[in-house]
Amino acid sequence: MTHRTVGHPAGLPDDPRAHVTAPTPECPVEITLGALQGRWTTLVIRELLRGDRSYSELRAALPALSDKVLSDRLAQLTRTGVVERHRRPGWPPRVHYTLTPNGHRLGPVLQTLWDWGTQTPPPDNETPPSRTPPHSSLTSRLEQLALFDGVVSVLVPHDPDYGGDRYEPDCTRRGSTG
Repeated sequence: MTHRTVGHPAGLPDDPRAHVTAPTPECPVEITLGALQGRWTTLVIRELLRGDRSYSELRAALPALSDKVLSDRLAQLTRTGVVERHRRPGWPPRVHYTLTPNGHRLGPVLQTLWDWGTQTPPPDNETPPSRTPPHSSLTSRLEQLALFDGVVSVLVPHDPDYGGDRYEPDCTRRGSTG
């Protein structure tokens, strides 16, 4: 359906960059998705939307996030101009992270993504990994953590006589019987 006065379908921008046949680095949607790429990125941004935070405050707010991933996400967000890193004088040295004006503009984008996600069921009626109930045994937890991108990597004991505390991956496609 085209609006009478605009000449393009409702909801689509009247911009020549929107008339491409393949993704390009200049595409505004690709730029936005690039800024949000990576697991945990949206949660780091969410925490910074609440105000500037030190590294340790971000770690406390997201306790399941590893130090390496948090450092990677903060570096990525700094490179893309979403976050600014401020070193405060004193001993010990303190670093605070804050959203740039561009970073603050991602707030409504994240809200729109949230709203869309709350009204859309997960694909194939599967429960996303973030909504799966916690498992009690270590093996079940390892199997849960090994699920990635449609491939199940089950950690199985390498040698039963070894005592079972050495594991090797056994990768199979989800839903396969063999």
